[in-house]
This record gives sequence, structure tokens and C-alpha cells, in this order.
Amino acid sequence: MKYTLLCFLIVATQGVFGMKSDRPLLSEAQVRLARENIARYPEAQAIADSIIKAAAVWLEPSDEALKEMIPPPEIPRAFNSSFDGCPAHGKEAFKFGNYFWKMDPWNRPWKLVCPVGGEEYPSNDFLAFRKSGFKDRSLLTGPFADDGWGWRREGEKYKHWFVAYYCHWLWNKYLVPGVLNLSRAFVLTGDDRYARKALVILDRTAEFYPRMDHNKQSRYAQEFDPSYTGKILNAIWESLIVRDFAESYANIRSLPGLAGSPQAKKIEDSLLRVAMNGVFQGTVLGNYGMHQNALSAIAAALQDEAASRRVIDFLLNFTGGPYESEGTTFALENYIFRDGMAVESSPGYCMLWPSELQEVARLMKPLGVSLFTEPKMQVMFQAPSRMIVGGNTPTIGDTGSLFPGVTDFTTSQYRVALREMPHPLFARKLLDRGFYGEKCFQSYDDLFWPPLQEADLKRLAKGAPAYSETDNMGGYGLAMLRSPLNGPAASLYYGWADTSHGHFDRLFLEVYGWGKRLIPDLGYPQFATDNKGRTAWESSTLSHATVLVDEQRQQNAAKGSVHFLTSSPLLSAVELSAEDVYPQTSLYRRTTVLIPGDAPYLVDIFRVWGGHSHDYSIHGFNAPFSVEGLELSPVRTKGTLAGESVPYSFLYDDPDLEKPDRTRPFYSYRGSGYSYLYNIQRGRSEKPWSAVWKDSEAGIRMTFLPGQEAVIADGKPPAPNGVESLKYVLLRAKGSDLKTTFAAVLEPFRDAPKLAAVESLLPASDDTGAVVLRLVHPGGVDYVFSNLDSQSRRFKNIRFSGRFGWLRLDQNGKPAAAHVLNGEIEAGDFSLRSTPSLSGRVHSASTGRRQVMVELDREPGSDLDARLLVGSTVVFANALHNTGYRIKSARLQGKRLILTLPETIRVGKFLVEKVSPGILTTRTSLYLARSGYYRGCTLADSKGGFMGRVDDI
Repeated sequence: MKYTLLCFLIVATQGVFGMKSDRPLLSEAQVRLARENIARYPEAQAIADSIIKAAAVWLEPSDEALKEMIPPPEIPRAFNSSFDGCPAHGKEAFKFGNYFWKMDPWNRPWKLVCPVGGEEYPSNDFLAFRKSGFKDRSLLTGPFADDGWGWRREGEKYKHWFVAYYCHWLWNKYLVPGVLNLSRAFVLTGDDRYARKALVILDRTAEFYPRMDHNKQSRYAQEFDPSYTGKILNAIWESLIVRDFAESYANIRSLPGLAGSPQAKKIEDSLLRVAMNGVFQGTVLGNYGMHQNALSAIAAALQDEAASRRVIDFLLNFTGGPYESEGTTFALENYIFRDGMAVESSPGYCMLWPSELQEVARLMKPLGVSLFTEPKMQVMFQAPSRMIVGGNTPTIGDTGSLFPGVTDFTTSQYRVALREMPHPLFARKLLDRGFYGEKCFQSYDDLFWPPLQEADLKRLAKGAPAYSETDNMGGYGLAMLRSPLNGPAASLYYGWADTSHGHFDRLFLEVYGWGKRLIPDLGYPQFATDNKGRTAWESSTLSHATVLVDEQRQQNAAKGSVHFLTSSPLLSAVELSAEDVYPQTSLYRRTTVLIPGDAPYLVDIFRVWGGHSHDYSIHGFNAPFSVEGLELSPVRTKGTLAGESVPYSFLYDDPDLEKPDRTRPFYSYRGSGYSYLYNIQRGRSEKPWSAVWKDSEAGIRMTFLPGQEAVIADGKPPAPNGVESLKYVLLRAKGSDLKTTFAAVLEPFRDAPKLAAVESLLPASDDTGAVVLRLVHPGGVDYVFSNLDSQSRRFKNIRFSGRFGWLRLDQNGKPAAAHVLNGEIEAGDFSLRSTPSLSGRVHSASTGRRQVMVELDREPGSDLDARLLVGSTVVFANALHNTGYRIKSARLQGKRLILTLPETIRVGKFLVEKVSPGILTTRTSLYLARSGYYRGCTLADSKGGFMGRVDDI
């Protein structure tokens, strides 16, 4: 179906809020309940014991010793000492993680220990140097002396920041968790000793906090980004510790003698209010929801009505500043796709939004603000379950790893979601995790709730969606091909990607089966910063299972389009395109088919029209690798795919970035990434050939059709995966104004592959983009047809016309099953013809009812039952925009088709400040506009009246 509507709402007024009297974070009744739970349930007692044990460590030092432990602003901070690792052992130390240094503030203050060799850094006694007022430089002894501003090896540009690293992690791993545990121990026990020690840390921090300036006191701002800001820590992590400071103060407010004291005023004015202004000014600025959470905690802790009003107005209505600070009135519309995923691309970062906003909503509820009633809040909490495919969350952008895993909310967060936004899915999550009775206590927050009961969860979970069918998250841009009975599955990402945590990976494929990521994406980079490896390889196009054009990564983050999604118990198929990521291509399209059953396989077709170089890149999982039917050259260990003279990771196609005095960031690299592939082998076959990855548990065989040169190479995944390399297969085409069709059969298997033969029934010279495959398996023979048009083709007694088709013949050569889209299949006396697709133009729409009325191009036949359209995919498109929805319900009204959709048809909201002929002006942050996301959308005013189409924004 092809229609022409997306709604885009303009608002002319900002939101309002109600105001009730401020209340503390925890009421007396909540504290009483927590203590009762601790006394009654061993699991609750265990949580309390762990907090009290962690807090007890901080009771031992004297108040003066504790004050001395807290670093003044003059000591810089660094989350990472060097991207080169340890001075003695280099990057070998990263085997122990990105933050590998060991430290012991109680026994070896201001010393870092290498996990490889056990040596200490810096070589000098920094504590003595600090006590000299940072003046006695005769104390800077030894070969690795550090005065706080790093040690530099002769001839190197960047320093090793030992002291700054220690200082950063002293705050992040010791001081901030310490004061939080002390305050919580006071809440749980009522013992004043814990509160008084917390007060010492908060008081000393308040003394230093106004002078904290991460921009002038950090390694990152000094060496990499002079504009980078923050306070104690960088702006993002600062929002986390500010929240903990606020909670810690709120927890000890009831300490006798504290209310109204000079210490209380000092903490409120010099710590909490300074931090609050830091949010308003952007020096405390996290991912969306993080600093909003901190603000909410500050407002609750201060108990000041004027401050609360300012915070609430900011949280709801602020617009026009940094996108991370946009008020929820606009952010929930503009930053959250209709299917609940945020604009961060990465599932892990996307889920920060609802995680943080849930806490904001909880803190704001006593102040008369109900964010829980916002429809997008509930949808956000359903999204992680919907996108699980093959038992995994797709590793899109900066998330996940090579190994199986699901990115989801905590059980405690689902408890809050069920209470505040009841939905069967949330009850099912809690039930499946056994979160009832004594098992309800898994975190500190759980202590303040009564236990849930199994019988109640079973009743509430009735009707929870299973998300077991093929699906498309059309707002976010993720197609999921699922098998019945949990067989092999696949995901394809075609969505818009932000430039911070998204990758240049449009149309990349992942395949799952038997508990493994058989074709895995590389996942989270080693360093999510301006690091060469992250930019030129880990987040670049070549490392993903997609196609590189003209030896350059994809040029932008534009979202792709859906052409069809079709499924049945016998198969699932999707066709997607993303021509905008390569302006020189007129076609950049992937068609992927999943056939489940006893001999499961996928057919993967990637068509690229335009450009002079096409590299189809794909790789398997961490398993022994072999090749069948292809004669390869000996392994060339010298150099890389970029050439024998190009060493590993050298940016040969952008040498300015290799200069010691480079002025451009690595983010500006747009090249091939060829220098990250090594151990090169080449080959070419006139017949289909296969590559196999197999371990003792499962495997995947990829069979490729002849026509392109093949390159086998090694590529390194990010170090934290613990895997040295993966085997990559590249199919390569070169020429002028290329028209390339790559075709592969991907066969997941447990014990052994079952396909006996794969052959193409079309000559290699066919440049129409058509693909016809014949596949032999134990159950018979399958035929797969894929066209760019509806041209009719005959192969002996089989004829096919249409966009896509599949035919299965049994062992006797008789038709056993078939599937056809927009066409017809004939095989002897058997024929199957699809009903012609419906098309038309949008007549009207209702954003509130999520309904679209379509004026059909033709009178529907009397045999059309509109109810059969339920579950099908409808594509709304015009020359500038394309998006797909699953149909929730449908009915005919003469020549008009009325569709109800499961998700909102509104994609944004903004505040109009100026109206000119053909132009509207706004200061609202429309973050997606940079990729052309809104072009082609329809404008509506605040009353729902249509105003025309968006041509540019």
C-alpha cells in the first residue's frame, strides 16, 4: 500500500504545571516499611547489610583524615590515563578493561598499579607534593614523576595522566558511592554516626565545588577538546554524581541539629544550588534524562518552593537550548520515535531515556507533575521487549558485544512501570524473572515497597504481547525477521543514526541462532570518544555487514526506506533501501529472506547502482573458519587491505589525521577503513562457493554466487570482547557507473549444513538486478525469486512474475508451498496469484485516534475483506518521505479504507515564533532535521488543521 501522510504538530503555547507542597524523597511511612521489610525478609536484610558494610568503612577515618582525603580543585581529573595504555606494557593492559588501573586509597593513596606487571605509577610521592602546596618540585622523583598534570615520554605528543586518573576514580568509585552508602545506612538504621560522616564529605565537597571546573582541570579538555566542560567530572558523568549528592543530603536532612545550620546552608548554596545552576548553564549536562534526574533530586532535597518552580518549568517547557535540555513537552515528541526508541540509535543509550525519565517522574509526582500519564512513557518501556530478536537485542551503534545478550530494564524499573503505567507486559516481565514474594528485594529502592504476589502478577500478565512474529519498528528503523519455535532469526537496521552513539551502518544485517550471534555486529567500541580505532573501524561502514561504496564510509546518518515486509509461518522477507547515505548511488537496496524449518536458511540480496567501487562486507562469529569451493592465494601478512606498504590502522586515505600536530578530530575521517583488515587472501570462482564458521555448538555457512572477486581478511573487534580477530569476507566489484547485485545464502546450522546445492538460474551478465536461486535440501527443492520490477520469467515448467516469490517442491517434484508478492507463480498445474496491492491517497487523518482514511485508486472488489489487512505493513510515502506501519485494524467505507495504526502518526512538535509566507520559524530543537527526517511530512496546527507539506527544514 502506498499513501502520502505523516503528521507533524505545531504548538503555539507552552505547557503548564500544577504545584503542591514539596515533600521529602522518603516519607516516614516509607522508611518504616523499609525497616519492616529488612526485619522480615532475608533478601531485604542482605541488601541492607551490603549497604551498611560499605558505609562502615567510612566510619573508621577521623573527620580530619576524611577531609584530607577529598581532592581540591587544583588536582586535575581524567577518566582514562592514556589511550596508549600502560607506559611499560602498552595496550596489553586493556585486556583488563578500559579502566584497568588498580588503586587502594586506604593503604596506597595516589598510586596506580598496573594489572600486567604490578608496578606502581607515578614514581613520586604525590601526597607529599600536594602537602607542599604543589610547590616543592624536588619531590617529583623517579622516571614517571607526575605533578598532577601528567607525565610525558620523550618524543610523544600525549601524556600519561596518573594522578588525574586516580583523582577521577577516587571521586567516582569511592567518595561519591561512600557518601551515598553512608546516607542510606542512616535511613535504614537511624544511626547518627553514618549521617555525620556523610555530612563531613558533603561539607568538604561544598567547600570545593564552586571552584571545580572540568574545562580547566581535566586531561580531556587539555589534550582533546578545549570546549569540553563539567565540574568535578565531565559534564555527562557529573549529572550522575550530582544526583547522588542530592539524594545523600535529602537522606540526612533529619539529622538532629542539621536543619537551618550553617553546614546545611553551605551544602545547599555551594553544592546543590551551584549544581542546579550548572544544569541551567550546561556545565552539568548528561545524556537526556540524566541532568533532568539530577535537577529533580536537587528540587526534592532543597525543599524550596521557588527552586522547585524553576526546576519544574525547566523540565517541562525549556526549548531552544542544547537538545539534551529540551523540556519534556517537546522532547517526548521530537526525541522519542513512535515505537518508543530514542534518537540515540544505540539501544543501551536509548534506554537511558526512560530509565532516567522514570526517576524524574517519580521525583516530580509529589510536586504535582505527572509524567507517567504521557503516552510515550508507556511505549518506551515496551520497546526493549519488542526489539528482542533471536533472544538478543541487536547491537546497533554503541551497545552490546559479539556475544549473546539482551539490553533491558531492571526488574525494579519494571515494578515502578507496572505500578504507575499498568500494562500486562510489565507484569509478565516481573513474573518471568520471579520477582514476587521474597524475591522482590533486589535493590535499595525495592526496600521501600511491599512485596508483589505471584497470583496478582499472573492475573495482571494476561494478554501480554509475545513479540514472536516478524516485525518492523518503522519509527526507529529496525526490521526483525523471526522464526516460529525460536529458530534462527535476523535483524536489519535502516534507521536514522545520531552522530554520538550511532554508527555509519545503514542496512547492516545480524543473524542469530542456537544461542549465538552468528553474524554479530562488533558492538560497543573500545573508547566512545574521538579515538582513531572507533572512528575509522569500529563505527565505520566496513566493519558492519553492509556495503561500502567508493572506498568511503556512508556519508551521512539518513534513515532508509521500507519497500515491503511480508511474512507467514513459511517465511519472512523484507526489502529496504538507503540511497541517501551515498549520494552517488541511485540504488542502495537490500532484500533479505528468512526460511525457517528443518533446513533453515536466509537469502541476502544487496543491489547497488552507481559509483566505481562496491565492497559487500560480511563476517561470522568467533569460531574456526574454512572455505569451500574457492581457491585462495597464500595469506599475505605484510601490510593490510590498503596495500602491502600500509601498516595496520594507518589512515592512508586521510594522512593529515596521522600528523602529530593534527587539528582535525578523528571524527572527520570518511575513508575506507581498509587498513584495519589484515592477513589478506584473494580468490575468484566461476561457481558458487562457501565460507564456514563453526564451533562445537553451532555454525553458519555462507554460500556466495560467482561474479565478484573475494577477499578473506582478519578484522579486530573492540578489545573488551576478548577476541583477537574475526574472519571477514568481502565481495568486490570495480568499474565505472557500476550496477552490482550481490547475492548470498546464509545457512545457520547446529550440527551440519543441510543445503546440498545452491545455484543461480540467471546468467552473470544479467544486469536487471533480478535474482533467481535454486536450493536443494533434504525436503526437496526451493526456488527464490526477487525482481526490481514485475517482469515475467520462465524456467522450464516454472513461471514467475512479481516483486518477490518463493516456491517449494517436495521430493517428488510436486509443489508443496509457495509465497508470492505482487505477482504470480506457476509450476505445472499449480498456480498462486497474489491480490494486487492497494494504493491510494490520504484523504484525512486523526492523530488522537491514530486513524488514517485513504481514498483508494480503484474500487475494491467485493471479495476484499478489510480485516485480512490486519498485521500487514502499510507504507506511507511521497517524493521526500517514506515510513511503514503495521495495521491494527481496517474497514472499508465505499472506496475509502480506514486504517487504525498501533502507534502515533505524529512525529514531532514545535513552538512557532514567527510566521512568514511559506516559512515558519522556531527555536525548538528539532534534532532529526539534520538528516532530513521531517522532509515530506505534513504540518498541522495545535487544533489538528492541516497546513501543508514540509519541503525543507
